[in-house]
Amino acid sequence: MVLAKERAGCLSLWNAVIWKPRIDAAVDVLRSKLAAGVLAQRVDQVQGVGRLLSTRHRTISLAGRGRLVVPDGFREFLGVDPGGELLVVGAAVCVELWNPSSWSDFITTEMPDFRRQIDELTV
Repeated sequence: MVLAKERAGCLSLWNAVIWKPRIDAAVDVLRSKLAAGVLAQRVDQVQGVGRLLSTRHRTISLAGRGRLVVPDGFREFLGVDPGGELLVVGAAVCVELWNPSSWSDFITTEMPDFRRQIDELTV
C-alpha cells in the first residue's frame, strides 16, 4: 500500500499496483521532457515537483491486527496526535484519512458544488 499526502489534514491510501504505474508514467514524462530540453526554462518548477514527489508518498504495510501506523511527517501533515481520532472516507479510487476538522471544512466548501461536479463527470 502507498500512503500519500493530499492536502493539509488529508492522507490517501492507495493500492500500490494502481499507484506505482501512475507515478512512474508521470516521472517518465518529466524525464523525457527534460532530456528534450522542453523544460529548460522551468527548472525551478521541476525542482519543486521533485521535492514534493520525494516527500509526498511512502510505501507502508499494515501492522498487527490490521492497524495502519501513520509515519512521522505524515501524522504531522494530517494534524492528528498518535491515537487521536480521524475519519476514513471512501474516495472512489482510494481511501482517505482525514483530520475531522479538515474534513468538516472540506465538505462544507465542496458540497454546494456536488451536483455540478457529478453532472460534468456523468455526461
